[in-house]
Amino acid sequence: MEFHVNTSDLDKVTEALLKYRGEIPKALVAAANRGAASVRTLLVREGRRVYNLDAASLRKTMPIKRANFNDGHYTAYVTAGQRGASLMRYEPDPADVADNTGVPNTERAPREGVSVQVLRQGARKIVRGAFVARFKSGHLAVVRRTGEPRRKSKASGMRTYPVAKLYGPASRAVLNNPRVREAVIPLGQEKIRKALHYQLEGRLAKRSGLK
Repeated sequence: MEFHVNTSDLDKVTEALLKYRGEIPKALVAAANRGAASVRTLLVREGRRVYNLDAASLRKTMPIKRANFNDGHYTAYVTAGQRGASLMRYEPDPADVADNTGVPNTERAPREGVSVQVLRQGARKIVRGAFVARFKSGHLAVVRRTGEPRRKSKASGMRTYPVAKLYGPASRAVLNNPRVREAVIPLGQEKIRKALHYQLEGRLAKRSGLK
């Protein structure tokens, strides 16, 4: 068997290489953004092995700061959000209010608090003084009173209290978790390497007319 290289293809590649230099920064930006998305997927997967949280909620706590070619910014980051997911995402008990007044379920008195399962393994944690409240929008949240009672409501005749929503661990805890880091770092580096190879190879082929 005899094989030969088409010299016209070689000419195209040679010409493409001369023009290729301007494509490298674009490839770096695209690879960084693609790699960051892949790394976040790994973080969510491994984070869920440790924390009792659904993928969508965990992903929301890890926004990506994208690389930008126009700014000359070639690095993308998976960032740690300011706060974690709502404690309602951690299987609270009680999980609802007793009625539409916002009074906590009688299953657990307010002074005892609400129990949540933050970690996949281990005991549930009781958040003292917390209770489940329903807001005017209809959504539920684990909250804690933060101040003195307000004036009585004309509609219900009851006093209301200012409350603060409670959240689970910030995503920084996931990013810094030794078990998560041990699993994600080597895989993440490989994902980024493949993303860069894919971008460089694809752009070269496009420039040379071979793709």
